[in-house]
Amino acid sequence: MDKQIREIIPEASYNFTKTCNFASFYRSKYSTDVYIDGVYSRLIETPVGLCLASASEFSRNNEPIIEVSVRGQVLNEESVTQAVNQISRIIGADQNPFEFYKMAESDPMLAPLVEEFRGLHIPQTNTVFEGLILAILGQQISTHVARILREGIVKIYGNALDFEGETYYAFPTPESLATAGVESLHANKFSRRKAEYVCDIADMQYQGNIDLEDLRNVSHHDATNKLISLRGVGPWTVHWLLIRSLEYQDGFPSGDLALQKIMGKYLRDGLIMSDSEALNYSERWTPYRSWVTTYIFASLRSGLTV
Repeated sequence: MDKQIREIIPEASYNFTKTCNFASFYRSKYSTDVYIDGVYSRLIETPVGLCLASASEFSRNNEPIIEVSVRGQVLNEESVTQAVNQISRIIGADQNPFEFYKMAESDPMLAPLVEEFRGLHIPQTNTVFEGLILAILGQQISTHVARILREGIVKIYGNALDFEGETYYAFPTPESLATAGVESLHANKFSRRKAEYVCDIADMQYQGNIDLEDLRNVSHHDATNKLISLRGVGPWTVHWLLIRSLEYQDGFPSGDLALQKIMGKYLRDGLIMSDSEALNYSERWTPYRSWVTTYIFASLRSGLTV
């Protein structure tokens, strides 16, 4: 087993623990994301196969450093560099929320959230394909059911590797989901329609009819238009993908019921906001609504109430 170590210097505001807790849904292990004893680990697909990238934080001269350990059967410089770059993007090490913090200082709803979660960056999915499938998976169901589906799809269709007695899972590839087919997903708790959406997109990506990774290279307007053209993808799904996979700063899934509830709780004496009401109110937070969304959901996942 080869092992190589690299270091990342994160952006000054960065809080490793808060970001990794959010990435793992405040659990030690959440399907592909593992955060145990201060170490965040994730399987990464590289040109030489799967490797395990593990990140931890230490201090040097009072400056935070993220150490990334890359382990695999065979490693070369290309695979190590790719794994380190991907883990850095996944944990948001180079993001800068400074302007968001300035805006939030005078906002009565956001100021306490920033005080509580300052340093939390926006975790990203490993691939755009993963982000899109997870967003579709989460459509119109509770977070509990979404978690069951997410864990199921990863363990049934994803590759796995064992390191030091711990099993780590990679998100399924387009090929594995396209090959599995609708009947297999339906037999594993997916609604038939949702199974069709997932398999259609997986097959298009696998066959080369779409290139979801290329969405990183276009404007958010162009990305939105391309995504909306796909069967099963609507505004809610697009905005979560913009936030969690494409690093867009101003995504806002106004149709999200949890978001509407917490905004209504704080801003309307407990009355749930409608999609349009939430969207209209959010305009005051432009162009930092991805940060707003992330901090609101951090409060929900951690059990904090604003």
